[in-house]
Amino acid sequence: MTRSVFARGSRLVCVLIAALAAGGASGVMTGCQSGGLGGLMGGSSAMEALSPAIKDAANSYLGNLTSLTDAMKNIRGFQDALGFAQKAEPMLSKLSSSYQTLAGTSGTDRSNLLSAFGPKLDTANSGFTSQLGQLKANSTVGSIAGPVLDRVQLFK
Repeated sequence: MTRSVFARGSRLVCVLIAALAAGGASGVMTGCQSGGLGGLMGGSSAMEALSPAIKDAANSYLGNLTSLTDAMKNIRGFQDALGFAQKAEPMLSKLSSSYQTLAGTSGTDRSNLLSAFGPKLDTANSGFTSQLGQLKANSTVGSIAGPVLDRVQLFK
């Protein structure tokens, strides 16, 4: 009896695999047909549709903005602000370059970018904005770090 159940189960699995491979289950594609596992999730995602240059720019933007925000959290006084202004330059340069790439997107690329990275961009932007507000509330620290940070362009 166990052998009979196993044989029926094996046939059922084979039939299901054949049906899926033929696209019979409402057009579901296997990973091989779609060029990867994306097909198992219902087609190409916004992330997969983005060019490597746009993905790299988005990841660079997020990484540098997060690093900048984290560095801002360590500014407690005048000396920290002076040190921060010097350390921030490379991050600001990379952030600006990434921003230019992201800002240059339009149409489908822009839509896919916002679909793939929108929540992360929102979180990073709001974290930066919040930290900037706290720094500027301190007149000493804000007067040193503020002009440096005012150069940051947030991608929305």
